[in-house]
Amino acid sequence: MADAAVLEQLASQLECEHSLKDLHGSPRIVAAPRSVSDVASCVRAAGSLGCSVSVVGGNHSGYGGLGDLVLEMEHHFNAIVADSAAGRVRTEAGVKLKSLAAKAAEAELAVPLGTAPTVGVGLILQGGVGHSTRRLGLALDAIHSLQLVTAAGDVLSLGCDSSDEEHKDLFWALCGCGPNFGVVTSFELNASKLQSCRQTRQVFHVPSDRTACEVAPAVRAYMLRSQSLPRDCCSDCCLYMADDPAEPGMRVGIYDFNFGCDVPPVDAAGAKLVVEQVDHGLGPIQLMETEPYLCEQPFGVAHRGFGSSRRFFTRALFFARDAEIGEMLVESLSKAPSRHCYFHFQHMGGAVADGSTGSSAFLARDAEWSLVITGSWAEDEGDCTPWVRDVVKLLLPLALGCYATDLGAQDVEMAGQTFGRNAERLLALKQKWDPNNMFRHGFPLSQLGKAA
Repeated sequence: MADAAVLEQLASQLECEHSLKDLHGSPRIVAAPRSVSDVASCVRAAGSLGCSVSVVGGNHSGYGGLGDLVLEMEHHFNAIVADSAAGRVRTEAGVKLKSLAAKAAEAELAVPLGTAPTVGVGLILQGGVGHSTRRLGLALDAIHSLQLVTAAGDVLSLGCDSSDEEHKDLFWALCGCGPNFGVVTSFELNASKLQSCRQTRQVFHVPSDRTACEVAPAVRAYMLRSQSLPRDCCSDCCLYMADDPAEPGMRVGIYDFNFGCDVPPVDAAGAKLVVEQVDHGLGPIQLMETEPYLCEQPFGVAHRGFGSSRRFFTRALFFARDAEIGEMLVESLSKAPSRHCYFHFQHMGGAVADGSTGSSAFLARDAEWSLVITGSWAEDEGDCTPWVRDVVKLLLPLALGCYATDLGAQDVEMAGQTFGRNAERLLALKQKWDPNNMFRHGFPLSQLGKAA
């Protein structure tokens, strides 16, 4: 962390709008660049003083505000252009996912994205798992080209068809580990024809007097059915605690997002159906209208009277089709320190496996699910972070790897299982393009070299 004198010197070199703010308990310079040249000059100024740089787009990451210099992109980098003839959408770095989906839909286009509407497009650089993932691939698979400001302050245009080997290698690294290599100011994304979706929600109840081995079959039944579905159907699942005092127990929520195919009925291994809802003709905006962790999506997770005061800690692991984790999840949830903790299976498979580690640094191409492990608690409850970390430690030996997007400096062990055989190549590229580790907040890439 830079001291006050260095920050004062940094501020004197910045030409764009900026201010000194106290973020996360420390003083930082927060700048709002208006142009790519502003971004480049900010980065050069920070580099000349040995300062770190972080980027805020959607402001969902816990790491965007940790740099000595924080670049807030949402103020002036919010242009979106959708070209239906070319089948492409160009977006700047401050755009939120919902705005991108809406602009694409105006041109009858769809881009594979995540599911939370106010998350920024920076998510795309590390994966992006959503309801179209099985059909269209990860969000990062849609990247056709991007513009990058490097640690040296150079502005580069990179793409999947780059002929320069250095640029091709850097583009590969950006698609999976992007925040470690610079400031991406814009993306050009490949898009497909817009299709409407039928959403089906079915929530099943398992009484509290059942043992873990009696509850687990409902989770196992979900896993068997979902992996058999065609690509045009994504089926998510949430495992959480029931909130009805008269009927305590666990809930297994199964959520199909069907883009026009025949699917088998849901089998919950005898669990009682308590909620069923079908919505037809939904577009990408309707699917994004509610934040999944602030409102009732999935149904029942947000309990009455519990909203803005909620605290979260989340980590995600990738699992293959043959993962036997149902009983572990049930046992872990029964020991959660808050009834608001839950597990969310995000359905992958399908087109994810069409990509290759040769085209991006993302490794878990054989994953059938991203399992989001969420510790959620009210202000008057105990911190659930240790519970999440304990669950991760339990499940990690069975996982294909970890999702990079949530990981920080305290997650070196998990980070070591994120990129696997790609880590050595990423470290070499990091040393080449950011030798002073200017972009060090978030995924702890440089620490992997020290750990080795």
